[in-house]
Amino acid sequence: MAVSVTLGQVLTSSLAAFAFARLRFPGRDKLFLGYLATMMVPGEVTLIPVYILFVKMPELLNLLFRTEWKLISTTHNLLKLARRKCGGLWRSGKANWNRGRGRGARRS
Repeated sequence: MAVSVTLGQVLTSSLAAFAFARLRFPGRDKLFLGYLATMMVPGEVTLIPVYILFVKMPELLNLLFRTEWKLISTTHNLLKLARRKCGGLWRSGKANWNRGRGRGARRS
């Protein structure tokens, strides 16, 4: 997966670099400045807006396609079930790694 993403980034970046370096078209300089400006924005600045976007995405998809997307609630229910069945990852300050491994598991 990471290799394909990297190859895709290299391919699209090289095509964009060729277009900005060799081709002359109207609005090229403004487009290049916009491209540079978006690269200069740190990831921390976009963290909260991206989170809000992902939280609101099921509602937006419901409105657009008139379907029921329950990704967020399904994830929440799975986490709730894991906490109920396993007691969560952290139990009394110790990691719950050895639980359910059979006779060889250490007792906490």
